Amino acid sequence: REFAAHLRGETTLEQALDAARQETRRYAKRQLTWFRARPEAVWLPPDKPEAVVEAAQRFWQSVRQP
Repeated sequence: REFAAHLRGETTLEQALDAARQETRRYAKRQLTWFRARPEAVWLPPDKPEAVVEAAQRFWQSVRQP
């Protein structure tokens, strides 16, 4: 949306970039709000890929058991 407005000549490139940054922050805030309302959500450290693998394996095991 923000860049479409720029391409239509409605905003400058700098305004489009600022708007895109703001909308990205708002989207991230909505995601955090959504996840915080779900206690079953598992937060994983982004700098430890092995933690992601382990969590995926635990999840897979939990859904495979009858």
